[in-house]
Amino acid sequence: MNDRYALIETELETLFKVSQILNGTSELREKLGHILEVLHNDANMLSGMVTLRDIANDSLSVCEVYAENIDTSIKYKAGEGLVGTILDAEMTLVVEKLSDEPRFVSRLDIYDMDLPFIGSPIMADKSQVVGVLTAQPDNTEFLGEKARFLEMIANLIAHSVNTLRTIEKKQERLTTERDNLKQTLVKNYRFENIIGHSEPMLKVFDVIRQVAKWNTTVLIRGESGTGKEVVANAIHFNSSCSNGPFLKLNCAALPDTLLESELFGHEKGAFSGAISMRKGRFELADNGTIFLDEIGEISASFQAKLLRILQEGEFDRVGGSKTLTTNIRIIAATNRNLEQDVANGTFREDLYYRLNVMPINMPPLRDRIVDIPELSKFLLGRLSKQQGGRP
Repeated sequence: MNDRYALIETELETLFKVSQILNGTSELREKLGHILEVLHNDANMLSGMVTLRDIANDSLSVCEVYAENIDTSIKYKAGEGLVGTILDAEMTLVVEKLSDEPRFVSRLDIYDMDLPFIGSPIMADKSQVVGVLTAQPDNTEFLGEKARFLEMIANLIAHSVNTLRTIEKKQERLTTERDNLKQTLVKNYRFENIIGHSEPMLKVFDVIRQVAKWNTTVLIRGESGTGKEVVANAIHFNSSCSNGPFLKLNCAALPDTLLESELFGHEKGAFSGAISMRKGRFELADNGTIFLDEIGEISASFQAKLLRILQEGEFDRVGGSKTLTTNIRIIAATNRNLEQDVANGTFREDLYYRLNVMPINMPPLRDRIVDIPELSKFLLGRLSKQQGGRP
């Protein structure tokens, strides 16, 4: 009787440790490895193995084994060996002595043939086996209790596996949706979708196609309403940065203090209201593109800070002491005469040359009158769609 109480106490302590492992933040595979280690060291359940089910071909793949140098590419089909039998029968299997079991298939060479064997299905719900947990007790005493104990461990693992697979399905769906949205964006922002076949626009298209191939800074110039943001979209989605983020900011919409925090980010406590660290758009747009509209409206003090990131790719968060780096493409736009601003001393000459590496001049509509019918047709079609298809 004392042996049974000792077994129960050991199993309770082991269950507690297993639940702690599963509630941790490590990856599932690492958790399973720790669980098999606890079973071996604390519960005398030796040669532990977890196999997980591949729904596509209805087989079990070795996920974790408490042994070294094991070929984890091994798979078990339904009905194959003891593991496949458990998958097929969807119930716990107990063998008193492994050498007496004709269904046993020695593929891992880790088992003691003189010891018992227990295998329990890992059930995501009452009708679906997602894996199998197996181990060898170090003796034949209380095999029934040990089998129920292994079932408890398998049930705990099942919850984590089920949660992980639910998350994986959501991630796959989100990835598919993201890819579909990217394809839609690329289609919407192809060069062919920019309306205009006049001579000034054809020249703009030639420059855009060339610029999209390079990772240089672009300055889009033109009056308000000439389509500067549309061109910025086309450049990004047809460039090598298209898989990265594309962030936009109207520089004229924010004062210097907010503009600096918005672009560079800030540390916790940097100013009143900064209750946590916040990444800026230069940091968030890493390996992508940032579009700075109305660049000509920024103050002289902020121009110096912007120049640093154009020259070195470096910046500091507001209130921070650590220098950060970013790899981004900057596309800027303005409707101002920057040459006149440079001459007047309101815009830094060095910043002007850093921005004006590849200029694109958008012609006003008065210089492309032949495009008006096509633009009118496009606008009427969009308005009709917004009104539910009514003309």
